[in-house]
Amino acid sequence: MGFPKTTFGVLAERIKAIVISDLGDILVTEQGLADLRGLDPRERAEEIIRQCAHPDYRGMLSDYLERAKRQPGHIPVLMEEAGSFHAKLRQTGGMKG
Repeated sequence: MGFPKTTFGVLAERIKAIVISDLGDILVTEQGLADLRGLDPRERAEEIIRQCAHPDYRGMLSDYLERAKRQPGHIPVLMEEAGSFHAKLRQTGGMKG
């Protein structure tokens, strides 16, 4: 199954995820399954980290999310830091370092 070439699609291919429904209500990865139905964006992020992120990245992603939640808005994001994760992934194959 292919994913659209959006940021989500590229990440889904990279982590070998299966998204069930057009709304992305259920996410299945090699690490686990996250049922996201009825959750707001912050709760969705927490559930994806808890259930689907690789254990090597959970701490880093949880720290990022906690800092991002302090920003205004209902979708937690720190654009520069999120961009740096993506750049590291493209350059090195991993988000750490």
